[in-house]
Amino acid sequence: MQTQGNDHKRPLQRLRSELQLIPQDDGGLVYDPLLHRYCKLDAVSMAVCKAWRETPDADNARLADFASHASGLVLSTAHVEEVLAFAKHQGWMQTAPEGWRGLAAAAHKSSERGWRWVLHNYISLRVPLLRPQGVLDAAQPVLTPLFSRRMAVFLAVTGLAMAFMAARQWTELSSAVRGLMDASAILGLGATILIVKLWHEIGHGHIARRYGCAVPSAGVLFILGAPLFYTDVTDAWRLPSRRERMMIAAAGLMAEAMLVVPALTLWVFLPDGALRTTAFFVASGSLLTSLFVNMSPFMRFDGYFLLSDGLGIPNLHAKSLDAMTWYLRRWLWGFADAVPAHVRDLRYGWLALFGVGIILYRLMLYLGLALIVYHAFFKLAGVILFAIEIAWFILKPLGNELRVWRQRAGDIRWRGRGTVSVATAVVVLILLCVPLSQRVSMKAVIEAGSIARLHVSAPSVIEAVHRHQGESVAAGDRVMTLSSPGLTHQLGLVETRLRLVQARIARSAGDGSERNQLPVLTEEEQALRTQHAGLQAEIAALTIHSPLSGVVAELDPAVHSGRSVSPKDRLALIIGNDSNDGIAVRAYAGTEEAARLTPLARAVFVPENPLGPRVELVLVRAGAAASHVIEPQALSASYGGDTVTTFDRNGRAVAVNSAFLLTFTANGTAPQLAARGTIHVDATPESYAAKALRRVVSIIIRESGV
Repeated sequence: MQTQGNDHKRPLQRLRSELQLIPQDDGGLVYDPLLHRYCKLDAVSMAVCKAWRETPDADNARLADFASHASGLVLSTAHVEEVLAFAKHQGWMQTAPEGWRGLAAAAHKSSERGWRWVLHNYISLRVPLLRPQGVLDAAQPVLTPLFSRRMAVFLAVTGLAMAFMAARQWTELSSAVRGLMDASAILGLGATILIVKLWHEIGHGHIARRYGCAVPSAGVLFILGAPLFYTDVTDAWRLPSRRERMMIAAAGLMAEAMLVVPALTLWVFLPDGALRTTAFFVASGSLLTSLFVNMSPFMRFDGYFLLSDGLGIPNLHAKSLDAMTWYLRRWLWGFADAVPAHVRDLRYGWLALFGVGIILYRLMLYLGLALIVYHAFFKLAGVILFAIEIAWFILKPLGNELRVWRQRAGDIRWRGRGTVSVATAVVVLILLCVPLSQRVSMKAVIEAGSIARLHVSAPSVIEAVHRHQGESVAAGDRVMTLSSPGLTHQLGLVETRLRLVQARIARSAGDGSERNQLPVLTEEEQALRTQHAGLQAEIAALTIHSPLSGVVAELDPAVHSGRSVSPKDRLALIIGNDSNDGIAVRAYAGTEEAARLTPLARAVFVPENPLGPRVELVLVRAGAAASHVIEPQALSASYGGDTVTTFDRNGRAVAVNSAFLLTFTANGTAPQLAARGTIHVDATPESYAAKALRRVVSIIIRESGV
């Protein structure tokens, strides 16, 4: 106790003379010009710092009395000690006699080096390139009319009108969005985003200079190696007006609107072409990055600062996480902690909910970054960096909180919330480990048991249509006659070559040179005869016959004489008359789902049409090997199914991952048209924990190449 009293009477180290104290209505700022860093203080901390500067030789008790008298607040030595500890951590105290060398040594000691520097900077790294303040000042006369209230109103009205007109072209718009997945489109989109973000940063810098803020640097921000531009407008913190700070934060979005609105206008009115594609890149690139990056309040970009200043809550993220932690500890364990002082006067219930949103967003962000890092590097480095990402950004914060719970085990109210929390955790663990999952569900297509899809084997031209939709056909009846100019031309060439070879063979009896070539000519004749027979068979196959007796259930309305068709076009669908064939349902299951199915497993088909009947089925066949082509394409993810596919040059849906064809049958009346739905199949029971473990192990085995 005597030592503590001596500490209170010991003279304090002085604040560094170059630090600037900037009073504000709700406290103030401390500006460190050496680091170009601002620190927001509440009213109590600001009062202590001001008194500290004015009474440098005071001890803790005198400093508390002086600050209380000067500010009108009731301060104690505990408040002073808290501020002193914070100031020491920030490096605000003088380090005499070492002076600036002591500061440099302390900064070097606390700075991150080696693997810690790599860990924190390979994800996000700033590289200053220039000092833009002079250029921004020179451009003020040109930029000021663009960043005006009239321009903002014009962009808002025009943008809403163009968005409405673009929505009326929804089919074209959705097709253009899907086209962004193409590799060349991604490169074009990336280049466009760079240009748009350069203009975005110019907007921030211009408005910051309009309000008198310094813009000391600008450069490139590398996020996982992808370059983006940045402008340092940290000096906006010194502005006392929240409105002015919000204007600086919103300036980048307004700058992008100056590009998005004209680009969207061009896309609406221009015909297809390079200029329209470029306009779509500008509009889509800006909107995507603004919605998911700049406007997100869960990242420290424009949306965060707009929300923070709009609510009047500085350090919104830190306060939200503190409020969430306080609620979490109180609800789970009944800790009797007081509400954190810096959120006591705020709506800390809403702050806690916002903190939950931050945690969920960061969880998804870090998992996404981990996956990007894994795929961006070679396999070994990807695995190591993926593990580092998960350990550092997810497991480390979780471990820190668990460590606090363990240290404060004596504060847990076991007769109340603690018991409930432990019981809930035990129940959840049991539910995860008990094999509750007894069914496998997947998209499926129901159709007649006997069915025939008619295609051509080569590009052809329709000569005649002999049967139309709804008409009955017998097995062997002609449905359509086609011709193929390409096959006819090839057949003519083969016949010509065959006649020439046969003529040379006939001359070999009296011609010595031809007689020497007789073995070669004989072999060539045989090959040409085989080719000739194959072409004749292909031409004969152009007369399409029905393989079964039934009804023409579907016939493409565009099928008519003179139309050209290709092998990927389905010309007609015939459903058989044999009632014994019943109903057939086809579906595709992944490797994990197929492994849980057994022969003759029972299933229920539920159609997408709510008026359609449920059908009970039995699994009669499961593919022994994974299917390459997904047929029908209604089961492809591109058309609303479950199976992820790409399309080959013939337009066929090709499975990206392993997909096993499952065939189910049932008695009953077959539908006239194929219908899609969901099939629920009885499977071997499996717990969610076992499923997750099996998936993790399979991924590790697959990626490690074992």
